Amino acid sequence: MTGEPTWVPLTDPLFPSQNSALTVIDYQPIQLDAVTSMDHDLLTRNIVSVAGLAKLCHLPVVLSTVNVVVNNQPPTLSELREVLSDSEEIDGRCAGGAPAGEALRSSASQSPTRRRAHDA
Repeated sequence: MTGEPTWVPLTDPLFPSQNSALTVIDYQPIQLDAVTSMDHDLLTRNIVSVAGLAKLCHLPVVLSTVNVVVNNQPPTLSELREVLSDSEEIDGRCAGGAPAGEALRSSASQSPTRRRAHDA
């Protein structure tokens, strides 16, 4: 009797780590307050689980916030920051609500990724 084959991230055809990234956008307390379609604890557990899986799979992570610098909004949820402690937070909006696209593009393009799992 044989067990399951060993998972090798570099050869996985779905999300190989050299060709994929996870983009986590605006998981901040003030943003979660606007969510009414699901329980906030469940939402938090879900994104923490997704982030943990991304780390396990060695996926690059782009972590974006909104209005932390410009409007002094709170940063990423502490539970999520714990899991993504080695990921830099990029404040994705500047004055007037315009995206800080250059910082996000730069971070997202640091690896040769063509597939991205977005979670917002």
